[in-house]
Amino acid sequence: MGRDPGGDIMFHGLGPEGNQLVRTRQDWTAGCIAISDEEIEDVFAMLRLGTPVVIYA
Repeated sequence: MGRDPGGDIMFHGLGPEGNQLVRTRQDWTAGCIAISDEEIEDVFAMLRLGTPVVIYA
């Protein structure tokens, strides 16, 4: 969309807090992209830190 998202947007797993909040559909990510803990393990295994990611909205 032609906007700079800033430098602190991250992918992360849900963790204990997210597992509780996701059930009530609350967003606690502050702009990050949260995926399941199992999915983040797969992503981490496939990519190196610093790999460019394009997010389409």
